[in-house]
Amino acid sequence: MRFSARAALAGTCAALEIPLLIGAGRLAGRLGEERLVGAAAVLAVAFFALLPFAASGPSLLLLQVPNALWSAVLVSLPMVLVQREIPGGAGTAAALFSATFPVAQLLAGALTGLVAVRTGYSGTFWCGAALCALACVLLRARGRAGRKLPGEAGGYQVPRTSSGLEPKTRSRTRLMRGS
Repeated sequence: MRFSARAALAGTCAALEIPLLIGAGRLAGRLGEERLVGAAAVLAVAFFALLPFAASGPSLLLLQVPNALWSAVLVSLPMVLVQREIPGGAGTAAALFSATFPVAQLLAGALTGLVAVRTGYSGTFWCGAALCALACVLLRARGRAGRKLPGEAGGYQVPRTSSGLEPKTRSRTRLMRGS
């Protein structure tokens, strides 16, 4: 079996990412999900900005540490944030979150092709850094806007009936009982 540098890079990132996924959940409890996602976006900017300068195997291997850190956080915590934002339960949020991935993959593939043709492959890393920087700005703007989350004072609330149930739930309960 032949040693592959690409396999070593991918394997290193995956080996680091798995324990970091678990640690991200615990760290989010202490620091807050929004802060951790913002820090991960900053790490992603650094990773993509440093990638064009990595000229050797050891430097690429070293860059797998920030790559695993930002990947672990951004694979797990945004789902929690989406679930908190969407009034309809975890199922609705999970479906919406999952449905965005194929769209994102199509757009990323097209953008990668366009940028690579015009600027070369190193340009795709700069484009990734720019998009992650834009995400940092948007996350910061969202934080400054002080949007209230569902259930917080001043945030939006799901309307409730006199029985305390959501209207849909009450209708479903009546249908199940046959009344």
